[in-house]
Amino acid sequence: MKKRIAALLFAGILALAPAGGKAFNPTRGGIWQTVSAVEPRSAPATLVVGGENVLNGGYWTTDTDGNLTACQESEDWNVHYDGQGKLTLKDAYIAGDSSSITQNQTVGIYASNNSGDVSLTIELVDENEIFSYGFGIYTYSQNGDASLTIMEGEGNGSLTVTGSHGIQIQNYNGEAALNILDVDVAVKSSRCGVRMQTGADSTASVTVNGGSLTASGDTGDYFGG
Repeated sequence: MKKRIAALLFAGILALAPAGGKAFNPTRGGIWQTVSAVEPRSAPATLVVGGENVLNGGYWTTDTDGNLTACQESEDWNVHYDGQGKLTLKDAYIAGDSSSITQNQTVGIYASNNSGDVSLTIELVDENEIFSYGFGIYTYSQNGDASLTIMEGEGNGSLTVTGSHGIQIQNYNGEAALNILDVDVAVKSSRCGVRMQTGADSTASVTVNGGSLTASGDTGDYFGG
């Protein structure tokens, strides 16, 4: 099936939107449209964070090398997953890792569903960082919509993503959406800062509502077949 690829690059640009939100839609002539934030619809069937399978939920600490160690809620945790599509990062440092679960891609956070929609919400508390030699965050659906929402948790939150690809949202038969809500997200990439890949007749959108998204990389906006 013919695919459409939209690589969105915000090189040194601060993207802000007021309440109500505006979305940049590269598949419709690169215009800004007023939209509502996309609500999560389907929790990931696979969720890997820093090489750890966290799908069943729990709490983890992260060390200076980005490794995760399981812990209790009462401890000073850095990563929490509720098992229903919401991942909380609290002063976390996550390093990319690869395995067969991540399609042998090096990824900091990998969320996927091969049979339907996939939607991951990341809540940020304090300053958080993802470093990967491959993808920083990769959200993938083979047969449905794919969306990623990054939003504020308790108190101010921010996220810095560093990787050869910063954030990738990919599917073959549905919509792709990235939503930034009330947090600052910085993406530093040697290739694509933010990359959206959808089906030929689908759309991709980026919504920034009350926060900011800055991205840098070597690849500009493009479409491919």
